[in-house]
Amino acid sequence: MNFRAVLNIRALSNIRDEAQAQSIAEETDFGLRSLRLDDTWDLTLSAGGDLASAGGTVRIVQDVASYVRTFQGEPYYAQQDGIPYFIRELGSLPPAELVRARSNARALEVPGVAQADTQLSRLEKRTLSGTIRITTETGETADVTV
Repeated sequence: MNFRAVLNIRALSNIRDEAQAQSIAEETDFGLRSLRLDDTWDLTLSAGGDLASAGGTVRIVQDVASYVRTFQGEPYYAQQDGIPYFIRELGSLPPAELVRARSNARALEVPGVAQADTQLSRLEKRTLSGTIRITTETGETADVTV
């Protein structure tokens, strides 16, 4: 066995050890977890090649964004969940207070969210965007762009 092969084996061993440590840390975190999504809302992989999961504040922020973007009737097994965009919002401009109230209510449904405050920033070409400032039950704050 040559010197280069020994280095490669050690490097692979280190990567494997790091992946196992991460896996053990994830297994001992008994909090809620969600599949980790990247910037394009696609699934990501862990260092070991498994589907990556997110916990803590990362999970909460990601889940708030998902909850607010869900249309009522869209979840197959929970038809009542979501915001009734088809019924009331699409085709007309709803009052800003209604949008804020529904957004805040949906954000508060995410486990771990203690407070939510929606700020609408712009309406351009029928696209409404804004930020939801959330406070978690542990006191951390984060901004969710929607």
